[in-house]
Amino acid sequence: MRITIVDNDRALLRSLEILLGAEGHEVCCFAEPGLALESLGTLPADAWPELLLVDYMMPGMTGIDLLGALRMARPSDCTCVVITAHADQISQSALRDLGVETVLAKPLGLSALRSHIQVNTEEKNARS
Repeated sequence: MRITIVDNDRALLRSLEILLGAEGHEVCCFAEPGLALESLGTLPADAWPELLLVDYMMPGMTGIDLLGALRMARPSDCTCVVITAHADQISQSALRDLGVETVLAKPLGLSALRSHIQVNTEEKNARS
């Protein structure tokens, strides 16, 4: 599965890149949301990640801002997940409007993330 992670916590990015990469996923990480926006905004639909994990609180741009900016470019089969330690600060209606499927709480549990990836992989395979 193609997974893109956007989070300003470089240690978390590196850990997820190693762990998910070892499980056979193609992982791309961005520590700066502006760079993610620039890179993802230019991708053709068939090169987009199948799963986009975005941190809610980042310097310069929130995950919600990033998803809003990517909304028109994002293919409909790209699953969006917000990861955060601030779930109480997020408007659930804003998440629905942006097509966010779920919110995963930080500290991020690897088993919860793996389960979410497996469900998305199974759904993708069922559609194929």
